[in-house]
Amino acid sequence: MLSVVKRRSGTEITPSQRDAAIEECRKAPDSERANIACLNKANDDDAIVKCIEEETAPTAQGEPAAELAHLVRQLRTYYFVHETFPRGTVALTPSQACCSSPTKKCSSAGQWTDPIWQLLELDIKQDHLYQYRYEATDKKAIVEAVGDPDCDGKPITYRRELEFRDDGNMHITVTDPPPGSD
Repeated sequence: MLSVVKRRSGTEITPSQRDAAIEECRKAPDSERANIACLNKANDDDAIVKCIEEETAPTAQGEPAAELAHLVRQLRTYYFVHETFPRGTVALTPSQACCSSPTKKCSSAGQWTDPIWQLLELDIKQDHLYQYRYEATDKKAIVEAVGDPDCDGKPITYRRELEFRDDGNMHITVTDPPPGSD
């Protein structure tokens, strides 16, 4: 990842920077990380996009993990192509808590019209249990899923924070609620 970014900016990385990036990926093998070997071989933006898209998403975990994984992949791809995140804020979508509907689920119909959701290709097709939020500057993006799956009045939040730092690495912080908190 680091060498692709440095190569794009016209500078070369040092061996210690490369080793640090690889070590970071080894410490968190299950997190949302790019395939370093694939990205190091990428010669252009299309190759970068292909590397990132080939990663497997944790779809077996269901909502909200699958939706957040999709958003993280989209944001990483966007960043490595454009060298910035889409700037802006999107309030909780849909605007009403899912438990407030008669079915206790959020309807997906017509909810994903915000330009940022369209850019990130978020379009949940079925009724769902979580609302989604987005906030970003050039170097940092946050996506959250907020919901109360059992409608007991205690909402939980799943959060993914992506930040491109001065060390030349994309850092992703995953914050999930404690097991059994829903």
